[in-house]
Amino acid sequence: MDEHIWDVDTSLYLVSRKIDDRKTKKQQAYANAARESLKSVAARLNHASYHFHEVNSAWQSFCERAATKKSPFAKLGFPIIGEQDNTHQWLNEAGALVRSAHLVACVQALHSIPDTLAYAISFCFELEIPERGERDINVGYVKGKLEFKSCAKFAVEALSDLKKEGNYKKINALSNYAKHRSIIDESISTDPDAGAEAPIFLRFKTFTFDDEPYEAAEALPLLDSELKRMQSVVNGFGAALNAYFNELPNRS
Repeated sequence: MDEHIWDVDTSLYLVSRKIDDRKTKKQQAYANAARESLKSVAARLNHASYHFHEVNSAWQSFCERAATKKSPFAKLGFPIIGEQDNTHQWLNEAGALVRSAHLVACVQALHSIPDTLAYAISFCFELEIPERGERDINVGYVKGKLEFKSCAKFAVEALSDLKKEGNYKKINALSNYAKHRSIIDESISTDPDAGAEAPIFLRFKTFTFDDEPYEAAEALPLLDSELKRMQSVVNGFGAALNAYFNELPNRS
């Protein structure tokens, strides 16, 4: 799907042209909901991208500052609290708070994309609202309704790819775990013999969610790969959605 770029504005126009022109109140509501949900999918991807680039830039700047100093890194002049395995955690540095905030926001934005896309697909294909209301619209519900419709194969595949491939399972666990607990581990070595080459890292901690253990992972490579993967899937979906609507007869 990498060769595709999603023209969101075209999607919004086509939804209006192919659905909104029928004028019934129900179809008007579906068209409006489809437009808003499609805009939300694009926005969530943009949010994730923004937060990733902000934390990546902040982290690179921090590492460059650290590399100009001699060990121990306490000479950088920041307050230090805590010590474990010959490393100091910079828990009360203002920059660490900013980096942590962007990391968590990026995780949450990525986590929200599959179900947000499910909403958009549900309204684009005018699926019936579940008995308990819109809160029950999710990836499983939409796939169940569309899995035997050949015209919607591209939509079902996009939902499957978002949740089952890459590191989405870990992103999902991180997002849920982070609601109540810290997930960020930011440390640098204070070994006086390490010099400017002292280890420095920004990572997600080892944690357990739903009885399943997750190993510590470097935060930026994980988010970068997952962001690019999701962008590719959503771009492919968007291009296929526009082609689908273009093939429908124009009712206007």
